[in-house]
Amino acid sequence: MVDSKGVSGPELMDNIARGLSREHRMRVLRAAEELESNLVIPATLFFFLPFMAAVMIPLLIPLLEAF
Repeated sequence: MVDSKGVSGPELMDNIARGLSREHRMRVLRAAEELESNLVIPATLFFFLPFMAAVMIPLLIPLLEAF
């Protein structure tokens, strides 16, 4: 390749490496965005529902015992 391109070989390799790096970063960012949207429901189930149960159960026990 360097024989046919002369001294521009390192520049071409640099451009190829930068292009591959850019593509990889874009794929990683896209996957991170998809992961964030995919984790909303599991995070809600794991954090919000137990918190609500911890708040509501102590409040509802005396109410249910009153009847």
